[in-house]
Amino acid sequence: QSQWTSTLGTPIDYDADSKGIVVKNEDGEHSFILSDFANTQFMERLKIKSVVHDFKDDPEFIRMAVIRKIEDRNTNRHLQLQIIGDGQYGKAVVTTAYHRVENLEVLNTILEKEDLYEYIDEKNAFINDNIMHIPFIRKEEPILKERNEILGFGFQIANSGTGYAALSIGLFILRLACTNGAIISSPTLLSRFSHRSNNIFDGMDDAMNSIWSKSATLKDQLLKAYNRPALTEFTQEKVSDLLSLVRIQHVFHESIYEHIKQDPVGVTQKGINGYGMWQGVTQFITHKYLNSDIYNPQESQWMLKTAYSFIKF
Repeated sequence: QSQWTSTLGTPIDYDADSKGIVVKNEDGEHSFILSDFANTQFMERLKIKSVVHDFKDDPEFIRMAVIRKIEDRNTNRHLQLQIIGDGQYGKAVVTTAYHRVENLEVLNTILEKEDLYEYIDEKNAFINDNIMHIPFIRKEEPILKERNEILGFGFQIANSGTGYAALSIGLFILRLACTNGAIISSPTLLSRFSHRSNNIFDGMDDAMNSIWSKSATLKDQLLKAYNRPALTEFTQEKVSDLLSLVRIQHVFHESIYEHIKQDPVGVTQKGINGYGMWQGVTQFITHKYLNSDIYNPQESQWMLKTAYSFIKF
């Protein structure tokens, strides 16, 4: 991403078939072909995202809707945009208030402050055009010795150079038996830094220290969750109800239930508890979803993140 450039300008033309956009500034006209993500951002800036959805089979109608918005005086005052891209390929359409921070800059800032390089968990790190996740595992502790369950605790850095997400630092749990990680969703354990700030790195030291100090309580939380009583009966219907409660897509419910059946942790005659639900989701993502044709790393991280809420049920 170090070769990406940012072009400020006012949009003057759009082609819905190719997702091509033309912007104009004092240097002249500049043409870009937008990625699907950047195209969605553009429609959101114009406040016509629903129009695009309703008329997706009519590119000329969409083009005219865009042109009308561009030409509308009230809208035009707010249409000074940044096109972030690689050559003529537009990867993001953001406002002028957005301050892009490159992933390499984030990593260098972290690594300069502490000797953390040896703790980077390369197996669970990933980066694409929209998002970077880099976990740092700083200690491993046995838990549930009868199951030889070992967890790694640390923190995870996330950043986006396209407006997809804020720079964030959060607690991280790694199930070493499954090589699967989850960032914790509790607001007290996650610090976010807006890309609208000129001083985005301010406060990162304090955030890392605070988040790391809280990691000492994670093992006790997990042990308490493992020993809690059942939440509900252990049936496919009841498991599906709990998964829907944390908004995990219904298409995954049957497979998650089957993975819990194969390794029924947290399951007794009275039903299944929150720990059982959490481990069922992590098992599914590691052993089936991760190896499927539809695997999506962002969705995987999101499911792991939201599944952690079962620990507190």
